[in-house]
Amino acid sequence: MASLLQQAIHLPATSSGGSSEAQDYLIFFIPGNPGPAAYYREFLSSLHRALRAGSTTKIATYEILTVSLAGAGAGADDPPSVSSMAGEIDHMEAVLLDRVSKLAPGREKKAPVKLILIGHCAGAYIALELLKRWRQDASHEEGHVFAVAGSVCLFPSVPVKTFGGTVSQAVLTMLSNSALFVHHSVRLLLFLVPPTVIETLLRSTTGLSQDAAKVTNEMMGSPRGIYQALTLWRNQMEDQKSGRWDDIISDSGCATTSPTYMLFSQNSGEPEVGRSKGRLDLVAGINKAQLPDRFFTTQKDSKTVAGFVKEYVEEIVKQDKKA
Repeated sequence: MASLLQQAIHLPATSSGGSSEAQDYLIFFIPGNPGPAAYYREFLSSLHRALRAGSTTKIATYEILTVSLAGAGAGADDPPSVSSMAGEIDHMEAVLLDRVSKLAPGREKKAPVKLILIGHCAGAYIALELLKRWRQDASHEEGHVFAVAGSVCLFPSVPVKTFGGTVSQAVLTMLSNSALFVHHSVRLLLFLVPPTVIETLLRSTTGLSQDAAKVTNEMMGSPRGIYQALTLWRNQMEDQKSGRWDDIISDSGCATTSPTYMLFSQNSGEPEVGRSKGRLDLVAGINKAQLPDRFFTTQKDSKTVAGFVKEYVEEIVKQDKKA
């Protein structure tokens, strides 16, 4: 059986109802830490269904693709670079450009493939870093025959303002400083306790869905699963404390032709990213939802977030059609 940690999710293009004027859109989703794409199957399937029944079916087709972060399925012999944000950015760009290159042949007389990037938590920053990279070097888009239509950032991490969120960050920071010890301790526990018991405990104590519990159980037992996740977390916090993430959220408004929408979670407080620089108003849309960061852990929250994203995607398409 294939590993859930290295699984890719590909949902084929929706039908345009026979319209010859429909534009093809590739929705590329970038997972957050710890990174398995399998966590997001319910969310992406719900989004695919919603778009298929939405208001833009006659003017757009939607193909959805996501892969796991490189570190999620890393083996014991993989290089440490897969745990870094820089390594994940390069990994996602390579996967995306490979897919675009397969869609490009025969499009010489048609409009280029239009790309909509969606990222969750750390994946949101990977998406914004890619957009920044392409703005600085347009040869990526020109050489691979695609154009960015817009982006959606789901729950990008900002300094939290709730007590629970602050405690959660403090605990994760402490664990990340002892990543190797925590990793081996968890693997020892998994060696002693049957997988079915672990999955039951995960579901009863954390509220994880059955599918999410299976993915989590496999990740904890993988050669470097916990270590990779905690190391990437530490790397994320270093970038956040340096102000790099604040800057890239603010800079997302530099793309005048491709809007960026952001959805913040219940633990974020009112987002103030970029206010000191007077650039927050450049971001196309900032919204707040009473949802947890880890929305993918339950079917209900996955479907709710899919509804939000469907509205953002359709608005991006409508603006793209006017451009």
